[in-house]
Amino acid sequence: MIRLIRALAVLVIVTAACDAPTDSVGPVEPQAPAAHMAPAQKIGPGVLEALARGETPAIMIALDAGTPRGLENTRNAVAAAQRQALSRVSENEVTVRRRFAAVPALAAVARSEAAVRRLAADPRVRRIDLEVGGTGGLATSVPLIRGDLRHARGNTGAGVVVAVLDTGFDSDHPDLQGALVGEACFGRDANNTDGVGFCPDGTDRQFGAGAAEDDQGHGTHVTGIVTATGDAAGPGVAPDASIFAIKVLDFGGAAGRFFFLSEIVAALDYIVNNPGFDIQVANLSLSTNARYTGVCDDADANTMAVQSVASQLRAAGVTVFAAAGNNGSTQMGLPACVSSVISVGASNNNDVAAGFTNVNETTDIFAPGVDIVSLRRGGGPRTASGTSMASPHAAGCAALLIQAGDATTPAEVEARLKDSAFTVTVGGNTFPRIDCRPDQNQAPELSVNQPAVTVDEGDLAVNAGMFSDPEGDAVTLSASIGTVIDTGNGTWSWSFASTDGPLESQQVTITGTDALDAEGSVSFDLTVLNVAPLVDAGPDATILTNETFTFTGTFSDPGVNDAPWNWVINWGDGSPNTTGTTNSQAAPIVRSHQFCAAQTYTIGFSVTDKDDDTGTDSMELTVEYLGVEIDITPSQHPNSVNLGNRGRLPVAVLSSATFDATGIDPASVSLGNEVGTDTPVATRPNGRFFSSVEDVNGDGLPDLVLHFEVPALVANGDLTPASTYLVLRGFLADGCTNFRGQDSVNVVP
Repeated sequence: MIRLIRALAVLVIVTAACDAPTDSVGPVEPQAPAAHMAPAQKIGPGVLEALARGETPAIMIALDAGTPRGLENTRNAVAAAQRQALSRVSENEVTVRRRFAAVPALAAVARSEAAVRRLAADPRVRRIDLEVGGTGGLATSVPLIRGDLRHARGNTGAGVVVAVLDTGFDSDHPDLQGALVGEACFGRDANNTDGVGFCPDGTDRQFGAGAAEDDQGHGTHVTGIVTATGDAAGPGVAPDASIFAIKVLDFGGAAGRFFFLSEIVAALDYIVNNPGFDIQVANLSLSTNARYTGVCDDADANTMAVQSVASQLRAAGVTVFAAAGNNGSTQMGLPACVSSVISVGASNNNDVAAGFTNVNETTDIFAPGVDIVSLRRGGGPRTASGTSMASPHAAGCAALLIQAGDATTPAEVEARLKDSAFTVTVGGNTFPRIDCRPDQNQAPELSVNQPAVTVDEGDLAVNAGMFSDPEGDAVTLSASIGTVIDTGNGTWSWSFASTDGPLESQQVTITGTDALDAEGSVSFDLTVLNVAPLVDAGPDATILTNETFTFTGTFSDPGVNDAPWNWVINWGDGSPNTTGTTNSQAAPIVRSHQFCAAQTYTIGFSVTDKDDDTGTDSMELTVEYLGVEIDITPSQHPNSVNLGNRGRLPVAVLSSATFDATGIDPASVSLGNEVGTDTPVATRPNGRFFSSVEDVNGDGLPDLVLHFEVPALVANGDLTPASTYLVLRGFLADGCTNFRGQDSVNVVP
């Protein structure tokens, strides 16, 4: 990864220049209302009380240095204000612990109530308050804020220097190698002894190599969130950003401690007065124990000092972030409560505010701060929660924005971080959760193999194509109908189980959506053809005359939505068709019909779907005669017939236990040889049939004797020299029982 490296010798030179005495300037009239306040009103709570108890309290003295333009003029004005205020007291009465170069304030130890009152009477003194102390406040969180999408585009924070004010920096951690471009320590400890502190060399000031070596771990974890390379816990938000580590917290507690706010102000003053460091982002995962309601710029001397230096940093192009604090309070500590600092609350991966986060209407943004896996001092990963973890997410995102040129000033960075579709709601107030998405994005590109696909309903329609994203973002595929899957290597496959043509014919659109919700698509035409129902009339069958036949027809239709279906049964006997409508393919069509005449019938079955396509099938039904016994020329054997006979040929139809020959309708009866034209029963002149009822065979059952004209039989071809048998056919009087009988003949020339 690219790292911005600066020579440490340069830092020492600049630091030395920063510590040099400032030039004096003439008096500048105070612009703040402090000039008009009574001296007693300028002294904050606890200062005089501590002196009355015989204590020597650490105090912060906020000054009014006017509104000079430019860093050099600011330094001169601040130095003049400091000299004028201190001219009212002696060193023994008020001992200065920290004199800032560009911040109109002084950190001191008060030893005399009278001296404090004299200071308060100076028109350049805005406030005197007890100095406060405080504490220090990836793999899933970076994708959550969509920083990984910028990484994919080569936007990794390279060239941007982030100052991390914390417990320091583990210079040996593998994930931080090459990141460090500068170090400093502002470490006055609880003893408040000049020159003695918690810096690595035991002093309260240290600059250059080793000055910010981490002895606690909080700073290493915070720094990893900004710029870890990703071996131990996933890449940081800005993995190629450079780090200027400034140690301002000791090793105490869970997150380090600072005892005097003036050390934090001094560190920020150090950045203001060294523009050559090219620091563009500063992260302060720390907060005072003292908390404030709302914007605290002018609440007391401490807040005035912080606001002064923070506003100078903002004017100089440095975006400052601070943790909102972990007290679960509606108040925030310093520096988060001042207006020139972007305060950061903590939320979880579901954009729900962490229970520990401080938040009120002045909280600027939220960022991930629950169960954040980052770097452990000494190597490897570590999981921690807190607004201390949320703030560096925002700082890292700022580095990405600055590198990309999407936001280059603190105001632009703040506005861009607040421009988020993701929100966190607390107590009825809604706050933006940072979204580090790339500002420039191109939609995925898709192509299709077949511009048109045609299938029968019931068949599986398929197509395929390719997709890609110009920035290499992950692409989620979707289809307007059917299913599309990522088949790897930038290819997609689509399928659709068609069920209803032509209704399902349409334009199909395959859409690719990238992680920033940009969509690309490709379309093709799908034609689904309707398919006629597949009809089954059942197997062929055989019945006897005058029996009722039960027809069972079934059908299936690949168009499951093709109802209703209209069906028709053509019985094949000239009778009216049987018709109906069904909405179900599952239930067979069952209907009964009586057949009389003995013959083979073709029963047709058709089903028409809602799209007017018809499927047909048929079956053969054989209706067999009722077999009866006949006797040609009863009581004569053989049954001789003379072709020259001009008389009539008698034929007896014999009754049986199951058949009553007297029930025959003579008008329906004919005799023939199945070759010629059958000859009907002979009739008398009065039109009555030549027939009689006799017990021909002596079985006690009445038989029917019918007579046929021999010349007619010969003329019709029913009797020929070659004839060996004759067939009698007819119906019973019910009109539906068709019978047949056969007997041999002996033709006599």
